[in-house]
Amino acid sequence: MQVIPDQTPLHRAAEDYYNRHGWVCMPLQADSNGLPKRPIVHDWPNIRRYMPDIDALPWGGALGLGLILGPTSSNLAVLDIDSQSLARAIYAILQSHGQPAYAVKTVRKRMHLYVTELEPTPSRKRPIKWQGDAVEIEFKAAGTQVAAPPTPGYALIEDNLHEWQSLDVFWELIDARLQYLHPLEYVPTPVNAKGPIGDRPTSDMGRNRAGRITQRHALCRGPPTPRGGHGTQRSNRHTHGANPPVLRSGTRNARPRNTSNHLKRIQKRRGEQNCRYPRPFGT
Repeated sequence: MQVIPDQTPLHRAAEDYYNRHGWVCMPLQADSNGLPKRPIVHDWPNIRRYMPDIDALPWGGALGLGLILGPTSSNLAVLDIDSQSLARAIYAILQSHGQPAYAVKTVRKRMHLYVTELEPTPSRKRPIKWQGDAVEIEFKAAGTQVAAPPTPGYALIEDNLHEWQSLDVFWELIDARLQYLHPLEYVPTPVNAKGPIGDRPTSDMGRNRAGRITQRHALCRGPPTPRGGHGTQRSNRHTHGANPPVLRSGTRNARPRNTSNHLKRIQKRRGEQNCRYPRPFGT
């Protein structure tokens, strides 16, 4: 990389991001809280993916460096975990399941998880509860930007960028493990049973840059039975209305048995250790 003599450290970092990943950066100034998060350039969404245009930005007065997300930066997207304890729990899950990530510690000692998406998605928020407190998980994607190292207060934790179908697929993997490992602390996003699920993912898998397929967690389905079933519960809404009896493969109108011993026998027969959340990180 050729260093221009009058480049600032932030300007040099912007050139490095562009050369390594194709990410488009811009200079930031302090926001109303005094944190370097606000873009200096008002029409920053229109900055082109062209290094001379990035060089022409006012880096001299910058207090931080911002990354433009979405198609401008190779479909870069970020999960913004706005809770210190939740960020630690999620990072521990990623480490313990061998799921590498591109992770950044933020100025408020929280965490950003970077991924690239196969197709760009809009930015949105997903409310959850963690340890009794309401927390919003921000899905930062097309049309948004994030402050990034070497912005003061931001530090790279792990540099291992992967590509996923979407941020939703990546989050569903984390969501499944949080429900299993922290059932008393974590309350997932409520789903409106009467309406469409909206921003939930439609794909069943994500793919990293190495080409390894990571399956999204799904409802447990056992091996096929002699009658062609899969060991899952089914219902007949046409004949029994809103509260039909449970049908199980190999039986007719069998009485539901929800005891823990019955569930353990099912898991043993299927060779599963965790029927509800089967190995969501695909390791």
